[in-house]
Amino acid sequence: MKKALLLSSLLILSPMTFANTTGLNDQGFFGPSETSVKVAKEGTDDQPVTLTGYITASLGDEMYTFSDGQDNISVEIDNDKWHGIKVTPETKVTITGEIDEEWFNSHINEWFSTKIDVERIQLAIQ
Repeated sequence: MKKALLLSSLLILSPMTFANTTGLNDQGFFGPSETSVKVAKEGTDDQPVTLTGYITASLGDEMYTFSDGQDNISVEIDNDKWHGIKVTPETKVTITGEIDEEWFNSHINEWFSTKIDVERIQLAIQ
């Protein structure tokens, strides 16, 4: 009876053990690292980025101009991403999102442009 119980326990627990070890290579930090607007402009489409700086102007339709103090880039911040944050051009924020390369950006009338599609905006730690 003890052998049968031990054997059944091993059979039940072994898939769980293998399931836990197969994901070990998927651990750790994979998020975007803090970068500059200049570096983001040279990045590739869908590359994750995190920028700290200021939203300096509204371009309409959820589009804004973002500056890190050295360079500017257009950012798209959907209304549901604000989560009640109120921002002025003097408010330092951190944005996290993805680089979005477009063939025509009607907000700035350029045939090819790079913008940031913002997934999260938060007040920067001062």
